Amino acid sequence: MTLDKDATVGAVMVTRPEVNSVTWPQFTKTPKGFVPVSFDNDVRIPAQGGAAHVRTVITYQEVAGLQLPKTIKNTVRPAARPMKRKSP
Repeated sequence: MTLDKDATVGAVMVTRPEVNSVTWPQFTKTPKGFVPVSFDNDVRIPAQGGAAHVRTVITYQEVAGLQLPKTIKNTVRPAARPMKRKSP
C-alpha cells in the first residue's frame, strides 16, 4: 500500500497464488473529509488466464448531513497491459 501526500491511499497491491491485483483509488475532498470517487483495478487470476480491468465510479448524495453513495457504476474490460496511474 502507498499513501499520497494528502494521506489518502494511492495504491494497494495484492499478490497471492490465487490472485494478483493492483487498485488505484481516487478521492475527492469534502468539507467533512475525503470520499472515494473512483477505483481502477487490474486483476488477474492465474488459474484462469488473462487479466481484467475494473473501473468503479461513485457519485454521492447528501442524506441527513452525510455523504452517501447515490450510484456505483462498474465497467469491466480485458486488460491488454497493466494500467499506469493517471494524475488527477
